[in-house]
Amino acid sequence: MFEKIFTVATLSISWVLSLIFIPQGAIGATTIIMMVPAILGFIITMIKYKSIKQPFKPLFYRPSIKGILFSFIFPLTIISLCGMMALVTGTGELTGDLSSNITQILTIVIMSIPFAIITLGEEYGWRGYLLVELEHKYGLKKANTIVGIVWCLFHLPAFFLINLSAGLGGAIIFTAVQVGCVFFVNFSYTYLYSLSKNVILVGVMHSVWNNVNTLMLGDAYRNESIGIVSGNVNLINGERIYGLIFLGVSAYFISKILFKNVKHEVIK
Repeated sequence: MFEKIFTVATLSISWVLSLIFIPQGAIGATTIIMMVPAILGFIITMIKYKSIKQPFKPLFYRPSIKGILFSFIFPLTIISLCGMMALVTGTGELTGDLSSNITQILTIVIMSIPFAIITLGEEYGWRGYLLVELEHKYGLKKANTIVGIVWCLFHLPAFFLINLSAGLGGAIIFTAVQVGCVFFVNFSYTYLYSLSKNVILVGVMHSVWNNVNTLMLGDAYRNESIGIVSGNVNLINGERIYGLIFLGVSAYFISKILFKNVKHEVIK
């Protein structure tokens, strides 16, 4: 029951906020929208378990070395593959000199760590609350799928409204691509969370992804080719066509690892 309340309330509030702010060009309002899952997840956890301490547990589990490495390596790998594909196919070109680009990337990666406080707004809700509760009911495989679908629905109105600048047809296509990216990347976040149950690491990976993707491949939300690799953002970006390809492949292989030893019965 609590999971349903969380899902309905989160989607309702986020959709209303998207409909209010996005049409006005206030893309920065997405930061506020990202906080909704965490706020509701925290409150519902406290109510369900009648404990002030319980909501803090996902923040204090000891992170594993493997999890720390994955939180940085995964987003950097996928984004780099998109960039390399753009360069190899001639759909993108490198801007700036090598040393300057490397410095920028390292700087943005480091800066992404404290900025994880923003992405944690989403990740606490999805992985720190919803995934855990659903796993107890349905098992990890089904829980991962449900969280992925809910996460897609959460982003759906914002994606569509932002993509309307490309016309109705473009909005439908680009929104479908972005939703596909969200569903596929969900597997990597579930895998990372399963390594140590520490939701802060998941927030860090989300932050690294958002910032490095924009730095290297341009701004998909504003359709601005301002990245280290310059080209058609709707093609080369990690949340567009190339991203869909590599995230889809990664989801396939991660699922093989993630669900390899997962039994079908529900966790008791």
